[in-house]
Amino acid sequence: AAKGLPTAERYVFHVTGQEKNFKAIAEEGFVVGGSEASVPVANGAAYGKGVYTAIGPATPIQYSGKIAKVILALGLEGTKRDCNYRSQRNGNIDTISVQDKDWLIFTSSDQLLPVAIIVFKS
Repeated sequence: AAKGLPTAERYVFHVTGQEKNFKAIAEEGFVVGGSEASVPVANGAAYGKGVYTAIGPATPIQYSGKIAKVILALGLEGTKRDCNYRSQRNGNIDTISVQDKDWLIFTSSDQLLPVAIIVFKS
């Protein structure tokens, strides 16, 4: 806010396909896959590196495999840009939204605060 950047907050959902990652995210926070050697990109990076989230839980649960959980997080959108499938992020963009999808991609893990792990019954 002091730098004049947007401060819009939004609740979003994220999923990880590995049970151990839920605990790590809850205890240590998010990490952008591919930005640190210890955390690989899990499901590709079609729209660039970032933490892929969605506005609702339905999209992330599709990527969860057999784990019926999602992480609810509070996201700080910052400078936002819409992108289509073929365009890639450039410049100082904090959040990417994807046309025709409910996705928000946060380019920095500092923009996300894990709030809760939601478990779905089968």
